[in-house]
Amino acid sequence: SVLNDAVAVVFFKTSIILVEHTLSPLLLFLTVVRFLYLSIGSVLLGLSSSLLASFVMKHVDLDRFPKLEVAIVLSWGYFTYVLCELFAFSGIIGLLVFSMAGNHYLGYNLSPVGQVSLRETLRIGAFIAETIVAIFIGLSVFALDHYLSYYTLLVAFWTTAFIALGRLTHSIILFIPINITLK
Repeated sequence: SVLNDAVAVVFFKTSIILVEHTLSPLLLFLTVVRFLYLSIGSVLLGLSSSLLASFVMKHVDLDRFPKLEVAIVLSWGYFTYVLCELFAFSGIIGLLVFSMAGNHYLGYNLSPVGQVSLRETLRIGAFIAETIVAIFIGLSVFALDHYLSYYTLLVAFWTTAFIALGRLTHSIILFIPINITLK
């Protein structure tokens, strides 16, 4: 889900070029090159930042200071995001790759107390973020009361129905072979 959102942001950044200029084969080629540049650059920057953080945390003895370990890891993640945006890459993809690589390499270089503290801090942050997003989405329904029309409700209904049908279809397609092989 997060990767899908991140790729959508990169695709939006690259598709802005298509809107601003007249369409030509060269422009399409440059758009694809820019998309690959943004994607690959973000991945490489996020991965190298995570590996560097892993290396530093392995060789720095902070076992007695788990709060400092958590603060360094969170700050390093933010630094990765800012660095990606500074070089005009996607900060979301950079941070996603940093966290995925950090889960494999960085987490093992923290003290046991630091690992638990970081995991619980991230869980609390995720819960708060989900709650805020749900509140904003719920409140936005009441802010759009003069924009709601029959057509808008019909589009929302059919969009939701097709999304649910697509998810159901993909789940069935994926889980039938898995269930057959598990028996």
